[in-house]
Amino acid sequence: LGETIALERQLHHDSQTRIFSVAPGILDTPMQAHIRASNKEGFSSLDKFTTLHREGKLASPDQVAIKLIEIIENPEKYTANRYDIRDL
Repeated sequence: LGETIALERQLHHDSQTRIFSVAPGILDTPMQAHIRASNKEGFSSLDKFTTLHREGKLASPDQVAIKLIEIIENPEKYTANRYDIRDL
């Protein structure tokens, strides 16, 4: 959708509308804590999420919110329409 809107902006010479698709990554939310407390029979990807948590690779919702606010408040700094929060 974001790429389609970007193309529409170009076709209509629209410099006012901005849209960003942002992948937040895996957040360390209460749901993640619930997943880590489960067993492998109940959740086949348990090892993946346990490892991400142990290695500090889960972003906090606050960290992601700060990056999203940066994009919203400074859209002129962001020229692409797709971003991965982990790359910002």
